[in-house]
Amino acid sequence: LKIIRRQIAAIQCIYEHPQWGLKDVSAHLGVSAQTVKSDVQQISALMEKYHVRIDWLPGNRMRLLGQENMNYMLKAFRTMQEFSLEKQALLLLLLQEDFIVLQDMADILFVSKSLMEKVMGATLKKYEDELESVRHHGIRVVTTQMERRNHFVEIIMPYVHGVDFAKEIHAFHSNHFPLLNYIDEQEVDRAIEAVHIIRSAEQFSFTDESITQLFLQMLYIQYVHRCWHFVPTDTFTESAVEGTAEEQHYLAVAAEVSTCLGVPQEEARYFGYLFLILRKQAMSDVDYYLAAMHDTMAEILDVIRDRMAVD
Repeated sequence: LKIIRRQIAAIQCIYEHPQWGLKDVSAHLGVSAQTVKSDVQQISALMEKYHVRIDWLPGNRMRLLGQENMNYMLKAFRTMQEFSLEKQALLLLLLQEDFIVLQDMADILFVSKSLMEKVMGATLKKYEDELESVRHHGIRVVTTQMERRNHFVEIIMPYVHGVDFAKEIHAFHSNHFPLLNYIDEQEVDRAIEAVHIIRSAEQFSFTDESITQLFLQMLYIQYVHRCWHFVPTDTFTESAVEGTAEEQHYLAVAAEVSTCLGVPQEEARYFGYLFLILRKQAMSDVDYYLAAMHDTMAEILDVIRDRMAVD
């Protein structure tokens, strides 16, 4: 069963606003009351498997039963959420080193070329700064390597929660996108092993969400180094860890992770950068990092101001 985003939004809205009636929920979501009711009824049998039920009362009121199971159910529902053709196309493009033509995209995603043209027409307008379309060549991603990595994580993150990475990646491959046609099983296993290395580091700790982000980053990094002719590095991330109090700790663990994954040691600086931004951070560290990043952020803001300046 595929669940659409609107269904998740509806039941989450009912959960977070128990005093609302059906009309309030429909107004919040921008759809009719009948649509909200129909959306919820379509997944009511699935909800009951998680011991959650919504009763419909007179006066367009609702009663939610099983509130204690809602968070677990919503987390599970997000892994079943429909994976749109736009997201499939974006993920496919992120896995390409260069141009890919529409016909090849349509063949890989098992849709017609006409549907692919329609979806990509809207997608190119939506991501005009990230995608490039060239006649007789196809479409490609034109962002930096770091932006590619972050976008890869952003697309897949709702479907992977870190309970069982191998099982979740297989489920994503079966239900949403043929990811394992690109990333192989050994890369999944090595990323899981690297997660164990990171979790065992005594110098810092991570939330489950951050660990999932790291895992997905490691999948993509292994893939591009195996399949692409050239993988550019970002000079900002290379220098981000330098001068921090934990620099040696970060880089030691990052070097071990790079070795585990079988990627060039140049990636250790990038992993160190990820550790810095994703780790659980004590509030006492905030002033230090604000001061350390002041000059860099000032330079970035100067560049933004210059680009936006009007003669």
